[in-house]
Amino acid sequence: MSEKIVSTVEKVDPLEFLAEKANTVIRLRKRTENLIKLIEERYKEDQNLSKLVENILNTVTPPEPPPEKDILYTGYNIASYETKLNSYLKTLTKYTMALEELSQNLNELKEKLQHLQEWNAIIQNIDPYFLLEGSKLLNRANKILDELSLEDPVNSSNEIKMLSSSIDRHLRLVKKIFVKRINELLGEIGELDTLLSKVCLFAKIEERPELDKMRERIGSIRKLLENAKMNPRDCPINFSSIKKEIMQMKEQVKNFLKSKISEKEERVLATISRTSHVLDKRKIGFSYLVELISKENGIPISETLDLLYKLEKKKVIKLYISLQ
Repeated sequence: MSEKIVSTVEKVDPLEFLAEKANTVIRLRKRTENLIKLIEERYKEDQNLSKLVENILNTVTPPEPPPEKDILYTGYNIASYETKLNSYLKTLTKYTMALEELSQNLNELKEKLQHLQEWNAIIQNIDPYFLLEGSKLLNRANKILDELSLEDPVNSSNEIKMLSSSIDRHLRLVKKIFVKRINELLGEIGELDTLLSKVCLFAKIEERPELDKMRERIGSIRKLLENAKMNPRDCPINFSSIKKEIMQMKEQVKNFLKSKISEKEERVLATISRTSHVLDKRKIGFSYLVELISKENGIPISETLDLLYKLEKKKVIKLYISLQ
């Protein structure tokens, strides 16, 4: 005996079905129109994105509704339209989010480009290589901005993010190089100041005005370098010019020393000045100091001791021995 299978299909009221689908379509169409209006208004003044928006809206168009006569007979066409409209809304939403991200990335890029231009001006007298690299990044950025894709905001956004990361890495390296060069010049100034202090101990009265003027200039350069280190963009400096001036003053001090002490004494004094600057008032073993001077200048230990004695006797240096 076979069983009889009865299938029950719930009857759908055509009017309710049409009303439901029509209301859904109306809501979707309203949301779509509002979103299109929002995109057009938001980016119409943006030189970089206005054409992209126009291209997107011309390319990604809403589906055509079914003919009115068909709507009167069936709601299934409306259901199909609803599906397509939903799909279009999702696509448009995706582009809206992509445009928002692209706009944010563009604003960040423009801010970084301003910093890049400022640091190009700072680094030009320090390292031509990094100036060249910075200029390449600027050219690359200008090309991206001029040739912004009108079809794929997601790809454009990713490209801009990659460029921004490259600029960040470049700026970090440039700032590191800048501080290194500043510290090198401050070290040179410190050594020169120490050497000048030694010279002043046995300078004649008529020689002091020139030495005092040099010391004053050393102080000015040190202050300039320290300010530049703290605020590089507000305190532009010419590294080459400052380096040249420091070298000239060093040469003046050396020439002055040559008239007061022997060539070997001058070499020993130069080593002591550098060591003193590095130690910064920290103690050093006497035997270690003697061996350091001897090795660096190729002078025997016994002669090194004799030279130290003469320099101390002339009051060019001060040696204090701590016996324990």
